[in-house]
Amino acid sequence: MSRAGGRQYLYVRYGVESHKIDANVLLVSLLHQLKIIQEVNKELGEEYHLKLNIEAFKENSFDVSLEVLGILPTIASTFGIGDVADYLSKVIRVFGDLLNIQKHLNGEEPKAITTENNGMINIENNHGNVIVVHPEAFKLYKENLTVNESMQEAFEVVQEADDIEFFEIRHKGEGIFRASKQEISNMTADNPLLGKTGQTNLKDEFDVELIVIKPILDYNKNRKWEFLYNGFKISALIKDEKFFEDLVAGRFRFGFGDRLIADMQIEQRYNEALRVWENTGKYYIVRVKGMKPRPDNRELFN
Repeated sequence: MSRAGGRQYLYVRYGVESHKIDANVLLVSLLHQLKIIQEVNKELGEEYHLKLNIEAFKENSFDVSLEVLGILPTIASTFGIGDVADYLSKVIRVFGDLLNIQKHLNGEEPKAITTENNGMINIENNHGNVIVVHPEAFKLYKENLTVNESMQEAFEVVQEADDIEFFEIRHKGEGIFRASKQEISNMTADNPLLGKTGQTNLKDEFDVELIVIKPILDYNKNRKWEFLYNGFKISALIKDEKFFEDLVAGRFRFGFGDRLIADMQIEQRYNEALRVWENTGKYYIVRVKGMKPRPDNRELFN
């Protein structure tokens, strides 16, 4: 049995000044990037087996070299090394475009979407800026839940690392994606197009009690607070603008274990096979009604 194979390299740069980086940030971020690449490979429909290797780090560097191997086992393969290399370049192009769409839209509906004669997709955001992306990237962005969850999870850990000033991915000497510190936060925004082709629903819950685990005291609409809700740890976006105004004005002070009383929405997706609504894991605090201190002494976050 002959095997057609080839390889491409991605270089992922974590913009830190020191020679150290949090192990959890590095490993979780890379894991979810690799999951996105594997999903792209599935979507493109080729029978290549992708293998992703991480090469040794250079001293005092966090430029991570990812070796992307594509192998097509066939009895009499008509694919050459060039064919595999072209396919891997396409996978990497789609991967980069997915990240760029997320950064470009920043959680907002696009102003306009048009298709060029060559099939490429033009996406105009609400600021009038336009990017051109591969149609497979646009399809995955709209429809693939795994891709979107992996994007958010990859950048949530990077966002929490105060020492990372930027994030960059390069291929063949050219940057295919770059995000500043502020744009890294934008990468965790909800995808405004996901689920438009399927059935989604927001379930309202009123006067819920949420135990504060991790507050985000600098106002950022894309950063999630962590709570305990009905015994489960959840992450939720707070959409109540007045709450943040009160927070900035010092009318609220929070300690670990304090309770928020709020109205909340839980996103659900319809499972056709089981004919039930399933929670997607996304929670939104739409109105904060009040707070209760934890029953004992507390450590304050100012």
